[in-house]
Amino acid sequence: MAFVELATLAVAALVSYYCYKFIKLASFFTDRGLPYVKPIWPLGSDIRALLMREHPTTTLTKIYKELAPHKLGGYFVTVTPTIMVRDPEWIQKIFTTDFSYFADRGIPSDPKNSPLESHLFLLEGAKWRYIRAKLSPIFTSGKLKWMYGEMRKCADAFIENLEKTVPYGEDIDMKEDASGFTIQVIGSCAFGIETNSIGNPNSEFRLFSKKVFTASKELIAKTIFRVLFPNIFKLLKIRATPRAIDDFVMNLVTQSFNHRLTTGYTRNDFIQLLLQLREKGTVEVEEHEKDDEDRHEASLNQLSQSIGKEVVEIDDELLGAQLFVFLVAGFETTASTIYHMSYLLSQNEKCQDKAREEVTKILAKHGDFTYDMLRELTYLSYCIDETLRLFPPIPFMLRTCTKEYTFPDGTTIPKKTNILIPVYSMQHDPKHFPEPEKFIPERFELGITKGSYAPFGEGPRVCIGKRFALVEIKLAMARLLTTFRFSPGTAKNDNISFLPHSFLLLVKGSLPMKITKLV
Repeated sequence: MAFVELATLAVAALVSYYCYKFIKLASFFTDRGLPYVKPIWPLGSDIRALLMREHPTTTLTKIYKELAPHKLGGYFVTVTPTIMVRDPEWIQKIFTTDFSYFADRGIPSDPKNSPLESHLFLLEGAKWRYIRAKLSPIFTSGKLKWMYGEMRKCADAFIENLEKTVPYGEDIDMKEDASGFTIQVIGSCAFGIETNSIGNPNSEFRLFSKKVFTASKELIAKTIFRVLFPNIFKLLKIRATPRAIDDFVMNLVTQSFNHRLTTGYTRNDFIQLLLQLREKGTVEVEEHEKDDEDRHEASLNQLSQSIGKEVVEIDDELLGAQLFVFLVAGFETTASTIYHMSYLLSQNEKCQDKAREEVTKILAKHGDFTYDMLRELTYLSYCIDETLRLFPPIPFMLRTCTKEYTFPDGTTIPKKTNILIPVYSMQHDPKHFPEPEKFIPERFELGITKGSYAPFGEGPRVCIGKRFALVEIKLAMARLLTTFRFSPGTAKNDNISFLPHSFLLLVKGSLPMKITKLV
């Protein structure tokens, strides 16, 4: 009898504890006097995005507008309270000056079970700081210039293929063409292989990339389960990515490393620098290889020093994970930007003419599409910035509070509170960008409010491949503009929406336009 009573008390205590926890979660925002979007328990406030019925951009923008005009507000991701920050100044503090409170993304990962998850995007705390410091030298201006020749070959092949295959005078959707180009660049500059993906959607590497980004019903189910029950997901050792993807990447890395070590073969690519990192523990960068942006990155990195120090073993699995995230972060995002920008220029031909005039003038000065020539293309840079404002590839940023934090208005949040930066919503807010749906590159000439524009993030956790991506996009667009003219297609897509099964901003349907060869 005593045992039954004891068990009953234990169960009652457990139920009481979880009821208390639930009540505390449910009252998280009211306890702090914050406005919030009421949830439907236990699915949260953003059910359509959770079930992948709508893209998160659409649902988060509704939440963003509902929380106006407040600088802070909240909503529930399942039963987890999440703070949405709507003020540019406060967002900039999260990214930079108060970075030590928001160094982690808070995305659950399990590198022991899925080795490819030990990449820079998911790493946290001291491990992230250590690996970021080790990888940063790979992305200096000197190293980008060193790899530029391989990128240039890919751009030449891209233009040559378009000249042969474009159906002049007919509507064209450039998504597959842009994807073939960016896959070729990543294959060449990152993995050190020729993918032959330009004009060939069935190339092995292209098919592998599609497999990475295709959301099967199984993957969707896993994603929802991971959001709802992250601890159980990890406890059950469920793999987030199929083993075939891990094997494909690791076979490439192992074969490349072994080939170069046994033959002495070298190449100006990312994998050569990773091999140097594995063998020497560091990537050597001469002072003359650095520029002001490199020194700015070094100063930002000082903000992350308070996270702590940890030495991480640099083995093939860790390096393979970095190559994997290079593919994930650099393929679809860069291809989409080239695709979106080509379409936007077809709809805004005055901007297209101005950009082409600038490229032609600077090209005449330099005589070729060199790395230094691209750096002088100011207006083209504004066009890229405006494209990324309208179509940020990653439309929201996640952070988690690593220690108790107080916002400037006195609102205090506890450790492990989730934070969302609504990048797309901020960049489409007329308060920060007048006439937000219009393509106006000139708005970047006067500068913008810090914190209102962050397609790559900002601060120490800014996308490490940002400059690589911008050089790649600028090279592709400069070559396109001096070879072709873009004009509106016969068909229209007046109601652009996004595929709901991806956290990336991928247009549903097509963006039709016409291409003609310049004489």
